[in-house]
Amino acid sequence: MKIDIKRDWTMISYVTIVSALALAARIWWAMNVPTTQLYDFAAYQALAENIAAGRGHTMDGVPVAWQGCGYPYLLGFFYRAIGSVDIFWGKILNIALSMATLPFAYLIYRKLFDKRRHAAAALTITAFLPQYVSYVNVIGTEIFFTFLMSAVIFAQLYLFKGRRRWIAAAAVGLATGAAALTRPFMLAYPVICGVVMFASGKKWRDTLVLTGIAALGVVLTVTPWAYRNYRLFGRLIPVSYNSGYCLYTNNNDANVNGAWMDLSAAAGSDELSTAIGEALEDGARSVKAAPELDPYLSAAAGEWIADNPAEFLKLGALRVYRTFFVGVNDIEQWAMNGCAPPEGASESETLLYARNYNLVISVFNSITYILNAAGFIFVFASSARFFRDLFSRRQCGLMPSLLIVNIAFFALVSFVYGGEARYAFPVFVFMIPALVAASAGFYGLYPSNVKKTC
Repeated sequence: MKIDIKRDWTMISYVTIVSALALAARIWWAMNVPTTQLYDFAAYQALAENIAAGRGHTMDGVPVAWQGCGYPYLLGFFYRAIGSVDIFWGKILNIALSMATLPFAYLIYRKLFDKRRHAAAALTITAFLPQYVSYVNVIGTEIFFTFLMSAVIFAQLYLFKGRRRWIAAAAVGLATGAAALTRPFMLAYPVICGVVMFASGKKWRDTLVLTGIAALGVVLTVTPWAYRNYRLFGRLIPVSYNSGYCLYTNNNDANVNGAWMDLSAAAGSDELSTAIGEALEDGARSVKAAPELDPYLSAAAGEWIADNPAEFLKLGALRVYRTFFVGVNDIEQWAMNGCAPPEGASESETLLYARNYNLVISVFNSITYILNAAGFIFVFASSARFFRDLFSRRQCGLMPSLLIVNIAFFALVSFVYGGEARYAFPVFVFMIPALVAASAGFYGLYPSNVKKTC
């Protein structure tokens, strides 16, 4: 697909108008909807403040690698450049990154759909999706990570051609490495790119070489941070040391809903409890500053999963449900948790406020349920043919390859590690075209798109 300005002036005008309105919506939300940074988001702010002050990736004066360094360093350097660590500037950075994602998203959709109106519909949903508007309030990785994901997909779809594909593969690797420094599971993403590339093009040599180059780019990006961690903590920690913690708190005898739970409430052996107590100095030390605890928790989680495969499957199913089908409780918890009736409001005014609030949340919930349901329906409806074509000489088609593989990848991450609504944030980039394709009767899925390859 090539953009012809003379032919596409109407679409360009539409995209410009949508982008302007999307910007206005984000600015309005950031200026008018109050929220407080809690838990992980407060930690990101603290890390960024320390980085801006020249203290490095530290908390309470101690070097840490509890979370990936990608977003804290970006935010910290931005704060340093601005000369202020006020959260207002973090929201401004979020707005800029969110808006920068839209051009990538539109070009991705134009590649997937033959008709411009379908790409325009997908862009409109992306521009005004409640999560993508409201999360400008949140000092978290969601917007930055989705920007990086969109850039990776754009490069994969548009640049993996001709002689430039080798350079493009390196760029994809570097961008994926930055995404991995933000969310560690992206270390595996070159494999996902390779599966999409092979499925839609069936070129073994190009797939192996380009995937290898992308993987090398990831390694080169992550290595300096891994070396820093090795020097500080005495063992190989490519990105962060919270994977064992997440795996264990989500997979243990005491977990009944697949959600995160406090480490002290997770059932474990006496040996593990002793190790936890010693590492945390009986509560005097934060788990975020205890890298030596991670191997114990990883081993305990692995043993529990091996001993309780049926229970693990149950918790995994619950985690996928909690990620995609609990509505927008993440917006309420993280992006608008300061909302309350006006101070001194009368009883009738308080009731009116509650009624309006519930109406807004119900609309947001409905949008999210429809979107995620359409995405999974797309995957289930398309998977049989996709896998049949995958193991034959027939190309699988770009749209089903990209959407099925990526939605399945993110769902698998939630299945294993954790289920929260905010983990679905980057997946909406794939759910939205799935919804548009499904609402158009799976238009463009087969056979026309079978000619489109990476």
